[in-house]
Amino acid sequence: MKSMIIHGENRAIEFLQSAKNISRLAGETKEKIKSGAMKLVPGRLYVRKDLTNASGTQDLVISGETKDQGLRNFDNAKLPSDNPFIIAAIKVAGIETAEANPANVVDYTSVRKNLPAGLVNSKLEIFQDGGKILELEVVEATTNSVTASVVGSDDVRQLEQMALLVDNREFEWKITTPKGVAISPANGANKLHVEVMLLGWEIRKDTAV
Repeated sequence: MKSMIIHGENRAIEFLQSAKNISRLAGETKEKIKSGAMKLVPGRLYVRKDLTNASGTQDLVISGETKDQGLRNFDNAKLPSDNPFIIAAIKVAGIETAEANPANVVDYTSVRKNLPAGLVNSKLEIFQDGGKILELEVVEATTNSVTASVVGSDDVRQLEQMALLVDNREFEWKITTPKGVAISPANGANKLHVEVMLLGWEIRKDTAV
């Protein structure tokens, strides 16, 4: 597996400590970061969902949904206290599969030519604190690579400008298709599952401090 392609730790620290970003954090977390009591750990957040024939705006993250191995790795549409996340890169992938296969037992590909046009031409948006913190065309988060990219690989889109998900406040991840266009499998009897993966830096309490 190739190494994770994300901005370096020093740049992530500079991003986190900017006035705009530090002001969004809860007081206790903010003070821990300023005092050096937090550390950055490479990490990823993901959600995988059945979007067969979906059109319009689709919510990928639902408040009240809990961690479910292979489907999502966070609880209740938010991050735990003292655990913000810096988004440095994104991958969007999908797979057409037999109806009997759920979204957590299949391999995903981010190879553009293997994805339905309805997905490739959609946009991804992430919201928190009443505002949009990230917007990206899905085509930018896929790859032209001729080698199939499966779950766990790192064919990702590195962001020119990182984004911050703060802890203990709900967020929204949404995919919006072009008007009148659906995310449809080539075979109408199949399912179309979609994966959105955010890669970057998880902020944790430094137990050595």
